[in-house]
Amino acid sequence: MHNFSYKLAVAECGRRTGQGWKESNGYLIGMSRNYKFRDQEKLYFVTFSVVNWIDVFVRREYKDIVVASLRYCINHKGLEVYAWCIMTSHVHLITRTMGERLEDILRDLKRHTAKAI
Repeated sequence: MHNFSYKLAVAECGRRTGQGWKESNGYLIGMSRNYKFRDQEKLYFVTFSVVNWIDVFVRREYKDIVVASLRYCINHKGLEVYAWCIMTSHVHLITRTMGERLEDILRDLKRHTAKAI
């Protein structure tokens, strides 16, 4: 289990110590359906945002949902997160995977998070 710590600033940031998305069921928008990560073992800087850049992540419980989703993907899908930052309307990750395909993990992460919110 990774330790995620919260900052009290507007942005929620942290770092690791030790295909498309439909808007109908949530706020998060996804990557292009054609976008693929060429080398799963390389690090990628990934950003995903809220539809129309609405400030959804100003509420603590919504940030907690994102963190819980990240933890699940780390523990069960092989996602490796080296740094993360939850801003008010988007999320940044420096990540890679040694498990499932990165685009599949991120699709599932966003789907689960959007439905939970």
